[in-house]
Amino acid sequence: MRHFYSGSFALILLLAWPCNSLADGIAISNGTLDWTGFTFTVTSGLTVSVVGATDFDLSFASTTLGGSSQEIKDGSSPQSSTSAFSQYSTGTANGVAQAATANGFLTTSSQASTTSLQPSINFAESNTFTSHDFFLYGTGTGTLTVSIPFTLSVACNSSQPLGSPAVDLTTAADASVFLEIGPGNLGLPASDTISCQNHPGVTNGVLTVSENFTNPTFGPLVSIDASASTDAEAKVPEPSGLLLLAIGLTGLAGTLLRKRFV
Repeated sequence: MRHFYSGSFALILLLAWPCNSLADGIAISNGTLDWTGFTFTVTSGLTVSVVGATDFDLSFASTTLGGSSQEIKDGSSPQSSTSAFSQYSTGTANGVAQAATANGFLTTSSQASTTSLQPSINFAESNTFTSHDFFLYGTGTGTLTVSIPFTLSVACNSSQPLGSPAVDLTTAADASVFLEIGPGNLGLPASDTISCQNHPGVTNGVLTVSENFTNPTFGPLVSIDASASTDAEAKVPEPSGLLLLAIGLTGLAGTLLRKRFV
């Protein structure tokens, strides 16, 4: 039994003691929504003209230690430009988030990494949003259809050196795009999302939404809203979790040994 307690104490020290060996974890996500490839079509039964377009653009970026940054523009000039950026860096962690709208091109990027067996939670998030509002005048009955191409990509990786204590090093990344059309958001929105868990790699596609109109001669306000967002996380757990694990394993082993010798 004395050897059991000695071995238990050694196990606790092994799992909880800081180690100079480095574990690497990195998560990267990117999203783009391309208004420059925007298409605006109507069926043959509907004839329309667009008047009085206005624009709203937002960029937002945030990281764990770097804080948040945002820029908003709301005015009569369509396709304005905004940008936001947040970054932090320490000896064991790094986070970068950036977002921008420029001439109808939405871009977002988030990256989080850790290079340590010491506890850390590193998170980066970026979002862009744009809305185009205009009056729609026309005659007839038909459908207005809007299409916008997009690209999403995510990548995650984690590793630790051989012989180092077991560490629950986790990485996660997500990227998504969203598109809807009004008024009243009667049409179904379009969206796509990928993550390291369900769809690692790169996805290219087109978001398409439609709305039905009948003689819009009174100029109903139409809103085309689009957004792109990304987030990334790299995490090493608190040492208390490893210590509790070691104590739990030790207690279980002790119980089994007592039952064996009873």
